[in-house]
Amino acid sequence: MTQTVVRGDGIGKLYRVYRSAIDRLVPSFLNPGRRPPIEIWSLRDIDLSVPKGACLGVIGRNGAGKSTLLKVLTGVTRPTEGELVLDGSVLALLELGAGFNAELTGRENVVVSATLLGVAPATIQAKLAEIEAFADIGAYFEKPVKTYSSGMFVRLAFSLYVNLEPDVLIVDEALSVGDFFFQQKCAKRIREIKERGTTIVFVSHDTSAVQELCEEVIILEKGKVVMRGTASDMVSHYHTCDGYDDSAVDGAISVIKAEPNIASEEFMAQAALIKADDVIATAPSTGGTALRLLGLRMTDTEGQSAQTFKTGDQLIIQALIRGQRTVRFANFGVQIADSDGRAIWAASTTNQKLRFGEVNVGDEMIVDLSLELQLPPGRYVFNFAAGEADPDDASNPVWHDTRVNAATISIVDNPIFAHRRGIVFTPMSCRAL
Repeated sequence: MTQTVVRGDGIGKLYRVYRSAIDRLVPSFLNPGRRPPIEIWSLRDIDLSVPKGACLGVIGRNGAGKSTLLKVLTGVTRPTEGELVLDGSVLALLELGAGFNAELTGRENVVVSATLLGVAPATIQAKLAEIEAFADIGAYFEKPVKTYSSGMFVRLAFSLYVNLEPDVLIVDEALSVGDFFFQQKCAKRIREIKERGTTIVFVSHDTSAVQELCEEVIILEKGKVVMRGTASDMVSHYHTCDGYDDSAVDGAISVIKAEPNIASEEFMAQAALIKADDVIATAPSTGGTALRLLGLRMTDTEGQSAQTFKTGDQLIIQALIRGQRTVRFANFGVQIADSDGRAIWAASTTNQKLRFGEVNVGDEMIVDLSLELQLPPGRYVFNFAAGEADPDDASNPVWHDTRVNAATISIVDNPIFAHRRGIVFTPMSCRAL
């Protein structure tokens, strides 16, 4: 039987707002004109059940009640009604480094903070080396925190929290810390402690991270759970609900030409360029039974191979595909992942309502994709796949050749697009030769 580590039954939190200090302090029998307080339920009828080693995601707009729920879960405030049971030690990864003493060294701050969190002295000493290694700040571990850069500060704080490995970890928007490589390390460690049995409640506006980490997600609205379900279903619903800020990517693909196996001069020239600048030559192939990716090239709008772009630049992806057997509805897909390995955008030709038509044995075609890189500065990894999908049911594609972590690009800042908001907005066009 699966152990339930976090259980909440009918949790509610009521705040009373008094109209004046007199109304708050003077009892009604001494103050006949005392006005009743305004009652605000920040949470109402919240039911939770999170088994050991699972991750529950909590999403919702500002003011939905997420912060109040965190305060209840971490014991900062008690619920007005209902029952909350947390089985085991609880650690809240909220404001990293809150309570660090600037005059103490990194090592001393770790010991003091862990002691205040209720960790036994023997456990602290056993974890010190691991915390120091994970933070990776070198000799600064023995220097006062006031000499740290902001990056060193969050490295030390995050390392302390994730290496204590509590039974229950409460996380609030605390995964994007430090530089690119440290962010990858943080995301990996969160997954590791989850796999070792730590139960996680993850509150975040980053729906990509929520999908990556969580099995179940609840959507809060006005202090109540309005929906609960799988991570993918809830994130999809959250982005399509009226009133929600949808920062998901909208893709537009258009087919210029889709006539496979025509050995025109244009086709032969493009195929030669793809093979010369192939970026998937070393990427392992899974499948390839029906369609095979023979090569893939990434260029700028001038046709030059490139790996560094500015926000708003166009990226051209050229894929050379061969039919291994007859495929009625060919499909080509691209997925972009961020520095943590979380998928932030994906599109396929089929889900964009395009039809290449039938591909027969020996047929070859070149698929050109043009992506407008409305991405924040950073490093991004591309996954590619060739397969087939019924155009009347694009939700169930079959991928015959998948290349994971096939290519990496870097995005640098472009002041022209400083007004852009959201994670990504990447229109896309397509052609096939």
